[in-house]
Amino acid sequence: GYVLLDEANEVVDLNAAARSLLDGDEGRLLGRSARDAFGADLSVLDSLDGTATTETVTTGTDGPDGRRYVELTVSRVEADRAAGRLIAVRDITDRIRVERRFQTLIEASSDVVFVLDDTGQIDYASPSVENVLGYDPDDLVGAVAFEELIADAAPDTAPDPDAPSDAAATWRRVLGGSEADPTNNDRIRFEVRIRTADGDTRTIDAIARYLVDDPAIEGIVINTRDVTERKQRELELERTNERLDRF
Repeated sequence: GYVLLDEANEVVDLNAAARSLLDGDEGRLLGRSARDAFGADLSVLDSLDGTATTETVTTGTDGPDGRRYVELTVSRVEADRAAGRLIAVRDITDRIRVERRFQTLIEASSDVVFVLDDTGQIDYASPSVENVLGYDPDDLVGAVAFEELIADAAPDTAPDPDAPSDAAATWRRVLGGSEADPTNNDRIRFEVRIRTADGDTRTIDAIARYLVDDPAIEGIVINTRDVTERKQRELELERTNERLDRF
């Protein structure tokens, strides 16, 4: 929808889509202030500096929580020596509903989800990181995941002096390696040991997707699962089999 305002921020014209989004008829909306028409504060009108500015507001009663969410893009317009503002109105209620649904699923999951930028810095860590690794999610934002969290190889593994560090090798795998295109978003699976907040280590099975170029994500999404107990059982079984072989 489109709403045209005069210099006093009063509605002087609007199209049918805008009338539908604002739940009103043209006669009731024309001449009213933009704040009254939208039923919202519209602080974006106070900060407009000549460039188009976007703000999300709530209006109506159609949304997932009884409200409708609309995205407003406000820009200045001039014609015939008259100036005003044009508001482009986009209904994003469905998008908000989907975002909240997935946010709820992520927060309720026992798996830990990280979002990293293309330097490895953590932009987001899901709440379950506190139960699994003992960190406050907010404290991890800004940390360089593949330098500060990854522990050395398991003590049962013979070190290779010529091998790169776990962090460097894992990071290359996340980016797709030197022979792959790092911009393809195929899933990359890897396993690492991560240091916990109390100095212990946990074995993590992870799946990463490179979504830096996706405007909805703009990062590398890593879904992780704690497999420490499973790895310990596998190691114990391997040792048992070795003892049986020797016997």
